[in-house]
Amino acid sequence: MDDLDNNPDNLAASDYRTLKLSKSVGVDLTPLIHFWGIHPVNANQLKNSMAANNRSLSDGVRDFLYRYITLIPKDNSDFTTYAYALYPDLDDVDYFCASPLYGCGWFREWKDQYTASHGTKAVQAAESIINLYYSSTLAPIGSTTTSPTPAPIASTTSPTPAPIASTTTPTLAPIASCSDSPLGMLVNKKVRTCEWVELGLTLTPRRNRCTKRGIASHCPVTCGVSDCMVDSTKRFVFRNNKPKSCNWVKKNTNRRCQKDGVPETCRNTCSNVRTNIFNK
Repeated sequence: MDDLDNNPDNLAASDYRTLKLSKSVGVDLTPLIHFWGIHPVNANQLKNSMAANNRSLSDGVRDFLYRYITLIPKDNSDFTTYAYALYPDLDDVDYFCASPLYGCGWFREWKDQYTASHGTKAVQAAESIINLYYSSTLAPIGSTTTSPTPAPIASTTSPTPAPIASTTTPTLAPIASCSDSPLGMLVNKKVRTCEWVELGLTLTPRRNRCTKRGIASHCPVTCGVSDCMVDSTKRFVFRNNKPKSCNWVKKNTNRRCQKDGVPETCRNTCSNVRTNIFNK
């Protein structure tokens, strides 16, 4: 199984996950994952591992990052328009948000703070990451020159680029993707996460929790599942700690697939659901 115990290059954990994902899709995903805020720990080592596995930079990933730039809110009006489109009840004090660092909690934190200055800085940061990987005129990856400021990612100091209504209608990819669920799951009546599953693989003696019923469907990346675009069969903990399942999501996919963590949990159910806030 392709896990942290099978890491021949001794990459840092986050770099190894980048390599695993890149091997799964056939191209080097380092620029995309860097854009999301996960910087390479050892850029040259990761680059060499990508080359050894025949994973090269993709024009498709570059074009995807440029599309992200078109979706960055240019000012507070754009930011709040998108925030309320995603979370109409954002101002309701009873509307549960798990953390101010991501999802609805992050939008709530920044809806009164985001300005045109943030939009400009986000565009500049995004362009610098693209240039770092795709421009031959810049210093090579891993050089000692000043590194570009990463695109803001769910931080309490600088907001992440969020999609907005633009002058053109982008063709959006499905919101579901091949990834571990960020939501807790019920295991023997206890709430467990994919981090708990991964921890088991590092223990001595090693505990392969992926063999427990349904866990591999909830944590396909950690468990090295080759076909991971399937729904989790585990009941997961959602708003106000109420257990839900992908069958619940199926009853209203257009709305429920937009909720934090659901696309990464009910991957098959949400695979054809697209955000439509830009289709105006």
